[in-house]
Amino acid sequence: MNEIQRQQYLDAMGIDTYMPRWILPAAASPFSCQPVLPESESQASSQLQSNSLPVAAAESALAESQNTSAAATPAASASMASAPATAVENPSTPDRSSAPQPPSAAQDVLSSVAAEPKPSASNKPVSADSILQSLSNEKRPDPRFALSLWRVSDELMVIDSRHSELALPTEPLLLNILSALGFPRQPLPKVEVLRWPMFENSYEPQGQAVARETLQAILEAMLEKQPCKYLLLMGAEACHYLLGDDQLGEGFDAKVSIASSLGRSFSLEALSAAAIVVPSLSDILQQPELKRRTWQAIQPLRQ
Repeated sequence: MNEIQRQQYLDAMGIDTYMPRWILPAAASPFSCQPVLPESESQASSQLQSNSLPVAAAESALAESQNTSAAATPAASASMASAPATAVENPSTPDRSSAPQPPSAAQDVLSSVAAEPKPSASNKPVSADSILQSLSNEKRPDPRFALSLWRVSDELMVIDSRHSELALPTEPLLLNILSALGFPRQPLPKVEVLRWPMFENSYEPQGQAVARETLQAILEAMLEKQPCKYLLLMGAEACHYLLGDDQLGEGFDAKVSIASSLGRSFSLEALSAAAIVVPSLSDILQQPELKRRTWQAIQPLRQ
């Protein structure tokens, strides 16, 4: 492949080529690459590289040749009229050989200029607004998470973002927290696990909005059957999917929701309960500095 074809391939694929400004110490000495073209195209390419015949001169030469052919038309017609009629075999077919042709050099230059590849639309600059718009329109993947529920007493339900893959002692930590709040030191009740998606079905919607509506409906049914006074929401998923849009505002992501709601208390009028948002048990074990902020937020739960 010669150099001109290589450059055309790179331009078509949208790959920018660069030339070094300085010669590196260990680099090989540079050399100019001579293109290898067929004989029919060698004359046009040499004229393009040397700029000996610009496009404007080619167009003027073509126009001049057309004027010359127009001036020569009356003389040609007169000579054809003086010839005997038997010499013309087919009067309806014009004699193409008698019409003057434009200069070959000008024609070669015009054809080569017309054949030059045009810049593709992919090389146009892209604004930041278009990038943000494309990111916002991009479909987010369906969430996958699990929640652990403990009904500690008639007044408290603990809902934690479950991360069993970490294999951390989360239940002993929760037992110590409840004991420090004044609850009787006894084994925790059996945990209830809510997983999302609840079933694998690619034909059913399983996005964030559906997950929030479904889990809030399940929680409402549980509290309607056995109400409680406080909900301790631990972790990003518990906060993001169990609080309403009016509490979270613009929280479209679980991490954004937990960052804006950490340590706060929310009144859930529809459930006749109050929710307190704290870090998850796994986060507290991995980041001990979160214990102080968690302890300050759960003070209303002290017995």
